[in-house]
Amino acid sequence: MPRAPSKASSKRRPPKSATIAGFSAAKTASKGDWFDEREWERIRAFFGALTHQKGTFAGQPFTLLPWQEDFLATLLCWKRADGRRRFTTCYAEIPRKNGKTTLMSAVCLWMLLCDSEPGAEVYCCASSRDQAAVCGDSARQMIQANATLAGLVDVFRNTITYGNSKLEILSSDSGTKHGKNPSCIVFDELHTYDANGRDLYDAMVSGQGARSQPLNLSITTAGSDRNSLCFELHQYAEKVRDGLVQDSKFLPVLFGAPVDADWTSPKVWKQANPSLGVTISEEFLATECAKAKELPAYQNTFRTLYLNQWVESKRAWIGFETWAACAAKRITEEALVGRECWAGLDLSTTTDLTSLSLVFPSDDGFMDVLSYSWCPEEGIKRRSRLDRAPYQVWADQGWLRPTPGAVVDYDHVAEFIRQLCKRFDVKRVAFDPWGATQLATGLLREGVPMIEVRQGFRSLSEPSKKLEALVLSKKLRHPDNPLLNWAVSNTVIDQDPAGNIKASKEASTERIDPVAALISALAGWMFQGEEHMGPSVYETKGIEWL
Repeated sequence: MPRAPSKASSKRRPPKSATIAGFSAAKTASKGDWFDEREWERIRAFFGALTHQKGTFAGQPFTLLPWQEDFLATLLCWKRADGRRRFTTCYAEIPRKNGKTTLMSAVCLWMLLCDSEPGAEVYCCASSRDQAAVCGDSARQMIQANATLAGLVDVFRNTITYGNSKLEILSSDSGTKHGKNPSCIVFDELHTYDANGRDLYDAMVSGQGARSQPLNLSITTAGSDRNSLCFELHQYAEKVRDGLVQDSKFLPVLFGAPVDADWTSPKVWKQANPSLGVTISEEFLATECAKAKELPAYQNTFRTLYLNQWVESKRAWIGFETWAACAAKRITEEALVGRECWAGLDLSTTTDLTSLSLVFPSDDGFMDVLSYSWCPEEGIKRRSRLDRAPYQVWADQGWLRPTPGAVVDYDHVAEFIRQLCKRFDVKRVAFDPWGATQLATGLLREGVPMIEVRQGFRSLSEPSKKLEALVLSKKLRHPDNPLLNWAVSNTVIDQDPAGNIKASKEASTERIDPVAALISALAGWMFQGEEHMGPSVYETKGIEWL
């Protein structure tokens, strides 16, 4: 049971006045609130007995950094007059690579082993099984590295038990969300939670009603979805921090830079990253910042993950100057005849732009690119008006290939691919199966190596990031094709909560078909031999009934 304050404890103060990102528990304490010095000494001793399990500090004692001391002292050691913990809910935004997941693993162990809660139920929750396993694996490894703790508990795949208490790993896709009686819940990376994640959050929090001093802790980086549960809690945390809402049981922990701060400034990096110089270096942030300057779309990623700024998710991907620096007019068909290459086909609707890209890898790490596009001859004027682009000029210059009539002649495209296979050593032609199955099946029967590339994050993220890397390192060489240049300037990317990216036709300003074809070509080159990239089973075996 929670104990009443001792005379000594009530007069002491936590380290650094327990100030967390501008919020002082001492300043806002209600009458009768007190700081439990003995509890704080127990916490320091417990955490000091743990060891880091990964990275630079693997095998070293878990020495708390100043901000971690402030955080734990405020969260766990401020008590109400009756001896129960003051804070029952905490929302913490901490940038990536500041050690927050490791810290949360240790908090989960403390709440399991040392909280004196009868039949404690501690849950580490995440939006996916993989993310939940990160926190769980860290806790399990900390226990296994300590002989005393290892002798007290039983460790299973997703559960650690201590007498009639347990620590369990849950994800939002788990079917067992209800019927829990949590004493402590840690919601890891809350910005990744979708509708299922909200259901998990609501179900778990509602199950804490029977506990005398429950703890609900959400820890995350910032996100971009302003219609999410995470942003709702972010806004509430700001209001509590700023004194606009009075909630003495809610602890806001907001490490980050103001949205209008200079994201390129090392002073701003220091303000946002409490572990700078220890778990994350200024050199690393300088490298990531340089990348963000080169790639406009990466600015959002840098600002969100490393500065905790809530910014819009849509913006141009590759800057014009960065792309233009990769132009090499010597990249011609004649110079590449006979070379190994991989092709990507973006077969759009019959009245739109259809594109084919070829990538030619070199032994020196460079990648040469050719790009071809088609448009129905009768639609050039209409497309020029709708897309506000000089289609006719590109056609006159040979960069755009008109096909007779009002629709793209797919037979013309297929014949062009056949001729390319005679001119170059084409290893694969990667295509989006939506809308291109008939053309691809015909070419496949003729011996052209066609392969599907699904247009989701799983298939496109790695080749998209590879394209980024090639452009940034100036190891991609393109022939300064104005149509391809225009498509690059139009391209906006989508990003999922895990940081995977893909070009978005819906969000991009104008046509991006040549870029989509280029990414598919890189996918075909990168994922050689992977079955999920291959032709559909229905094309190779026909329909089977089970």
